[in-house]
Amino acid sequence: MKKVGFLMLLIGGLAFAVESMSKEIYYAEIFDSQGNIHKVSDIIVRDPYNKTRGREGHSLYTKRGDSNQSIPFNKIKEINLVGELKDNYVPVIIRFTSGEEEKFLIYLRVSDKYYGKTTWGDSFSIEIEKAKKVIFKHDGRFKKCPLCNTLFYNTEMTECPFDGESLIYEGKLLKPARH
Repeated sequence: MKKVGFLMLLIGGLAFAVESMSKEIYYAEIFDSQGNIHKVSDIIVRDPYNKTRGREGHSLYTKRGDSNQSIPFNKIKEINLVGELKDNYVPVIIRFTSGEEEKFLIYLRVSDKYYGKTTWGDSFSIEIEKAKKVIFKHDGRFKKCPLCNTLFYNTEMTECPFDGESLIYEGKLLKPARH
């Protein structure tokens, strides 16, 4: 049986149960255009002058042919930039956790960046077109903290860094749909 976290709110004498939201934490190595490798946790994609995009910024907005698609990080193993930015799009090859590879265009605005934290705890940001390769440190599986409901896409972790609870293995996610 799956445990679900709840928060009780007392408003004007009425109690409401609200399911707590799960936070997703992703780990990645980002290779920049100068050849540096950055080990980053809590990675998101965001436009700082607009709102966070996707599932809390945990998706890439892509174009393939005439279609637009949002691809969640939990299905991505690696992103490789394979061309230059042109008309707000940059070509990439995405390797999925299923092992499949597909070519897409990522839609970018000038301000779009990857954000996260370095292994030293410092804040990190890099413009997406300067991140030549991103390797996610997961295979689609995750562990979950039973106390705070945070999902950790790094199955080597054993305890939650926020509350010290032992993490529970939640299994492998579904393969992405064929395109």
